[in-house]
Formats: sequence, C-alpha cells, structure tokens
Amino acid sequence: MTHKPYLSQEMGGLFVILCISILLTACSDRSTAVPKIKGEEWDLVVMGDSKSWGVGEQYAAMIEADQKVKVTLTELQRENLPTSGMLDVLRTYDIYRKAVRNAEVIAYVANPFEYTGTGFFEQGKKFECSPEAMASYQADLDTILAEIFALRKGKPTIIRAMDYYSSSNNEWKEWGRFDAYKSCWEAMNETISQTATEHSIPMAEVYVVFNGPTHDEDPMDKGYLRPDGEHPSETGAKVIAEAFRKLGYDPIIP
Repeated sequence: MTHKPYLSQEMGGLFVILCISILLTACSDRSTAVPKIKGEEWDLVVMGDSKSWGVGEQYAAMIEADQKVKVTLTELQRENLPTSGMLDVLRTYDIYRKAVRNAEVIAYVANPFEYTGTGFFEQGKKFECSPEAMASYQADLDTILAEIFALRKGKPTIIRAMDYYSSSNNEWKEWGRFDAYKSCWEAMNETISQTATEHSIPMAEVYVVFNGPTHDEDPMDKGYLRPDGEHPSETGAKVIAEAFRKLGYDPIIP
C-alpha cells in the first residue's frame, strides 16, 4: 500500500504558494547576480583630495596580487579638491571621463569642507554640520555618483567609497573642543556612509582605522601621517588600501 501524505485544501494552497515563492526568489537571485570582473588587465581610478594620496599605488599592487591581473592606475586627485570640483572634473575633462568609462575599479573620497567650513583646522574659526549642510553635501555626492554611473553605462564595476579620518584630534583636545569637533566629524562621515549604502557601494571605514573605534585616537601617534601632520604617510596609505582590500572585489551594476 502506498501511503500518501494528507494535506487539507487550505494547507495544500499554502504549500503551493510557498513553493512558488521559493522558485521566484531563486530565479530573481540568478537574474540579479552581478558577474565577476574578468580580463588580464584592469584599470583603477582613485578620485579625491589629498586624504587619498599614495593610496592608489598601494591598492593597485594589492589588486594585482589578489586578482592576478595587471593594473593601470589613474589618479584624479588634487589637494583640497572640493566635492563640486570633483563633479566639474568628471563633467569637463575628457581624459578623466574616459578613465572612469574604462575603469574596472573606482575608489573615491569627496572633500566636504565647502559645506562644513574649515574651522576644524584653526582654533576660533567657524564650522557647521547642520542638517542643511549635510543635505547639500549628500546631494552633491549623489550627483557625483550619478555622473560615474552614467559614464559606466551599466557595466559591472568595483566601486568603493572611503570616509574621512581626522588628522587633528590632538589639537582639538588641546583647544578643549574635542567633543564638539568630533560630533560634527561623525555627522559628516555618517553622510558619506549613508550615501554609499543607498547606492549599494561598500565603504572603507578609514575613520575607525585611523582614529579608533571611539574616534578619539590621533593617527600621527600611529605613524599614519606625514611630518606635515595631515596627509597619509606610506604606512597610512597602505592602511587605507588594506581597508579597501578587505571589502573584496564584488562589483555592482551602476
């Protein structure tokens, strides 16, 4: 005798719905899977201000070692390059537009100080991280990413963001303003993180690496800065590149 399992009409309906749901989910996962980047030669573009100096060479070497490819590096960097300036470069200069269009890997950091002011770096100067200032910053970050996505035209791309380390923690403590400055800095980095997340872009948490989990350490004490006390040393650049490396090499579809 063959024993058939009993299902009530209601339970049978639920079973069918569950099976269909599982099949649809499986099909959806297959259809939205982003193919891995292939090829023996990759192009890497590093975009931003001087907070990313030296990072490109370190990151390129790591990509070559991990992926067994040859990497060509293009650095779209300038000291104090503002976010609006980065957007202008992307829209205006064909050499950089072509570099982004051809890049398998893009890493970026966008200077926020046209929105916050530069009071972080000189005692007594004004700064702000108001919701309005952060909204303006996020709007320009969104526009930069829209420009990158338009240039990529839907091609799988390894896009990575990084947040901002503070090079001035020791000074802030000397001035007796550490908590106020740190609170503003955290708001700024939260804006970077939120924008990246909304676009499914992994972010290297450089702020944590340089300034510690509670953001109260000074990277100069770790040897992560050059003697000028602002820009990454060779060690600091390597640490930033390692933060990118830990994010892996899964691409997104811009």
